[in-house]
Amino acid sequence: MKMPGAAWDTYALVVTNRRMILAQLTADMLNAAYKEAAERAKAEG
Repeated sequence: MKMPGAAWDTYALVVTNRRMILAQLTADMLNAAYKEAAERAKAEG
């Protein structure tokens, strides 16, 4: 449950030549993306 002004939602905006897509990102999705990026950076040195 959110209280006004206490939290916010994160969205991704994808724009193509045919459409615009707005998708909400959850905390789990963001954490997975951060983890994957960290693993790739570590593998690349």
